[in-house]
Amino acid sequence: MIIYVDGGAKEVPGTRSFNISWGLVVHHNDQTEERYGGYKQVDRYFCAHHELVAFASAVLHAKKAGVAYEDISFYCDDFHVCNAGSWFHKDNWVATSDVDTLKKRLLETCVQFFTPELYDDLLDCLIKARFTKVKGHSNVIYNLRVDYLSDYARGLLSGVPLQWLNFEAWLARGFLVYTSPREAYTWYAPFSAAI
Repeated sequence: MIIYVDGGAKEVPGTRSFNISWGLVVHHNDQTEERYGGYKQVDRYFCAHHELVAFASAVLHAKKAGVAYEDISFYCDDFHVCNAGSWFHKDNWVATSDVDTLKKRLLETCVQFFTPELYDDLLDCLIKARFTKVKGHSNVIYNLRVDYLSDYARGLLSGVPLQWLNFEAWLARGFLVYTSPREAYTWYAPFSAAI
């Protein structure tokens, strides 16, 4: 199973709360599935947990599908999620404050959004699955797609949804990705016919 995962958060105007959202693109058994969701008006403290909420949602999806964690490859743009496996590995003797901080945030994520019992599954998955860090907001197609799915979910939560585009329509549209406030590049689908 290959899972692209991304989370996002945006402040609700006039409040000190955030809408947080997530998107997944799952490739499994020659099928591709897209999923998205989120939580409305979450306390400000939890806005930084959006990537962990996305990861936990992906783990729940894989668990429901009966896929062993060893058989999952995650692609995400979050530094902590992608490095957690090496931080938590039993042979890693290097002490790091990141381990304790991430474990605390994982437990808080489980308690706030899921169930405390999910915590052990998340730790197990972080150690057993494979993770590849992709650069966020770059031209990695499925990473851009999960970012779109997360934005779409957040739009639904705020009552101002984006126009829904299935993968083919979204890909054919091309997209503009900003790399800095003064710089931008446009990517268009490179293929005009099926391969």
